[in-house]
Amino acid sequence: THTMCSNEGVRAWEIFMARLAPSIAEHLGADLYAKVEAGQKAWLDWREVRCGFWRDAATDAEWGKFLEAQCRLDETGRRGLEMREMLADSF
Repeated sequence: THTMCSNEGVRAWEIFMARLAPSIAEHLGADLYAKVEAGQKAWLDWREVRCGFWRDAATDAEWGKFLEAQCRLDETGRRGLEMREMLADSF
């Protein structure tokens, strides 16, 4: 199903971000990386609220699951790309 495929995509992005984390920490230093970690925790909460909205707003339960799964995939991919940019940026 689409939901299962989306969940696999989310997991791939989560692995990507986890593998980036040590390089980001080294690149930014401990103080800035602590802010990245705090931001990541806040982002996870935000993603759950945002994507849960689409699930709850749908008039059909299956459609709601589809919308939630797609939202989680989209938002996790965006966050992964954002984290990758942290390595490329010079501050």
